Amino acid sequence: MTLLITPSVVLNNFMSDEDSEKKKNEEIVDKSIDPEAEKLIRDALKNFVTQKFNDRKTDNEIEAMVSTCAEFMKCFIIMGYDFKGNAIKPIFYAKNDIDVDALNQYIQKFIMSSID
Repeated sequence: MTLLITPSVVLNNFMSDEDSEKKKNEEIVDKSIDPEAEKLIRDALKNFVTQKFNDRKTDNEIEAMVSTCAEFMKCFIIMGYDFKGNAIKPIFYAKNDIDVDALNQYIQKFIMSSID
């Protein structure tokens, strides 16, 4: 004996396309989520998006500063703090290994002379 499996299809002639779309959207939404948990998730997403936007803005500003400095200097290091008091990640700019070595030697001399 062979089993014949046929998909069951329910047709409703009285339901418009608009109603069926509305019903599909309602089925996707899970109404059992706690309102406090939903608020927490929304706040977390809002903070995440805001932080990513601010980071991108900061990255664009840093790239502009580096390109401006590169017009006047062959190689350089930028270290310091932003206006909010946060330490920035040091920026090392050198086009080749010779310039990297020169910067390393210079920073070592500078630190050693500052210690004395």
